[in-house]
Amino acid sequence: MTKSEEIMPRYRILLADDDPGILECYAEVLGPEDDPDELAESLNALDSELFGATAQMSQDAEFELTLCRQGEEAVAAVEASLKQDDPFAVAFLDVRMPPGLDGVRTAQRIRFLDPNVNIVIVTGQSDLSVKEIARKIMPLDKFLYCQKPIQNEELEQMAMSLSAKWASEKSLTEFAGKSKKQFLANMSHELRTPLNAVIGFSELIKTEAMGPMAHDQYRQYVDDIHQCSTHLLSVINNILDQSKVEGGRFELRRQPVDVGALLRRAIDRMQRPADDSGHTLQTDIAEDLPELLADERAVEQIVVNLMSNAIKFTPDGGTITVAASAGSEGIRLSVSDTGIGIAADQIPIVLEPFRQFEGGLDRAYDGTGLGLPLSATMVELHGGTIRIDSTPGHGTTVSVDLPVVRAVPQEAAD
Repeated sequence: MTKSEEIMPRYRILLADDDPGILECYAEVLGPEDDPDELAESLNALDSELFGATAQMSQDAEFELTLCRQGEEAVAAVEASLKQDDPFAVAFLDVRMPPGLDGVRTAQRIRFLDPNVNIVIVTGQSDLSVKEIARKIMPLDKFLYCQKPIQNEELEQMAMSLSAKWASEKSLTEFAGKSKKQFLANMSHELRTPLNAVIGFSELIKTEAMGPMAHDQYRQYVDDIHQCSTHLLSVINNILDQSKVEGGRFELRRQPVDVGALLRRAIDRMQRPADDSGHTLQTDIAEDLPELLADERAVEQIVVNLMSNAIKFTPDGGTITVAASAGSEGIRLSVSDTGIGIAADQIPIVLEPFRQFEGGLDRAYDGTGLGLPLSATMVELHGGTIRIDSTPGHGTTVSVDLPVVRAVPQEAAD
């Protein structure tokens, strides 16, 4: 295969400046070149001058440019790129872009949306020092500051180097993610076997199948062993399910499900944790619910996960309400609590795996941070939607809507 036939890597570059002339210059330098060999020679000369490098460079990358004249436009472009799963590798931002967001505030918003993009602040004049700008944008390894005017070769060099750096970091992150998933899957399988034995033997002892227990205190011990091991197995199952979801290996086993019976089982599983926290469990379950064509274990796990979160994040003595109803759009399941609530800007965070809205080692609430994200994914796999309505200090309601196309009419079930 000749060099001209090779597929060059493609990187997305965001360019924001209120001066259309500068944007035009950016496009001329970073856009498709008529004579790439001439550009490669210029880059090689600059590289040797700056770094004393002997290796020869060539234009082995293709840039897709997005040009913006306002900070708000640049932020919207980043949001759209993430929704399309086609993020930017580098963002070049002017500092002064009146009348809207300046470059620093634009960079802060972009950094919040996409922590991985490399940001280059390009300006002829700024009210802030380089150190002040760096502290606002962070991290330092994904930030550069350049004074206008920039030489064409310098601009191309930065775009190529930062794009290659972004691609390398992306590959390492993906590799680390695969390794983590494999480790979690192996660890979980190793733990499940002995845990199932602990749960099974504790159930035998609880029921006194082999004879009565000699001391009443043993009953409490066995109950604690059974409850703790069951909880740990639930955590391990969540980790396994999350690993399967991320690896595209989670398969739904659909069958007709009695929603009312499923909810009663879930409530029975969570009754003791609720009692231990002094919570009142309430139900508002319609009697005429149709059967649902769904993965029974997955739907029950969704409800258990939502109840577990409600119990965990509600101060002692609160109220947890489990509701279910049928409508023209399908079946709605909801879990409400009188807990601490979630701020609106924290809701996207709690929907990310292994994340909680109280970060750090000193957070007040335990947990893996998998329950809500995994529940949301399972709902989506069923073709449904999940909604979180919350007011800090007053409580949260998580509603799950499963579409009517999945519902099995009672006559068909009979």
